[in-house]
Amino acid sequence: MIVSITGTPGTGKSSVSEILAEELGFKLLDVNEVAFSEEVGTSEGDERDTTEVDIDTLIPALEEEVGENSVLEGHLSHYFPSDLVVVLRTMPEELKKRLEEKGWSEEKVEENLESEVLDGILQEAVNQQEDVVEVDTTGKSPGETAKLVKKLVENKDKREEYRPGTVSWDLDKYLG
Repeated sequence: MIVSITGTPGTGKSSVSEILAEELGFKLLDVNEVAFSEEVGTSEGDERDTTEVDIDTLIPALEEEVGENSVLEGHLSHYFPSDLVVVLRTMPEELKKRLEEKGWSEEKVEENLESEVLDGILQEAVNQQEDVVEVDTTGKSPGETAKLVKKLVENKDKREEYRPGTVSWDLDKYLG
């Protein structure tokens, strides 16, 4: 089984994926690590200090690394054909604190908050994959979130409670 853990930066992907892979006995693959390897095409982004990743070269590079039972972690993981895509979400106030603690610029923090409020990663995932769920990590530890995600991996019926649209932020409050 291939499980992709995706979401806006700061939602807990790395921590949750590490715990989940260990609990399930799955291989853990950092998609960003593969994306910035020599096999994948990248180009410098605009003035926002970003790097554009060529998805068409990322997918074959990932295919070489992915095992039968794998957890793929990263905000591009939903582009890889997966049995389940879990989009981690975080309330914007908490996400802002997390990104500021990482030392991110105000501009990058605002850009990622906007992406979270507008469901950017969720929309991409839904357009790419069939089985997508979203999990709100607000106020949860990585261990608590990983435990919930493990239940979703092991129990397809439980996924219905977490289908896209179950997590929503007040657009007027955040984008006013």
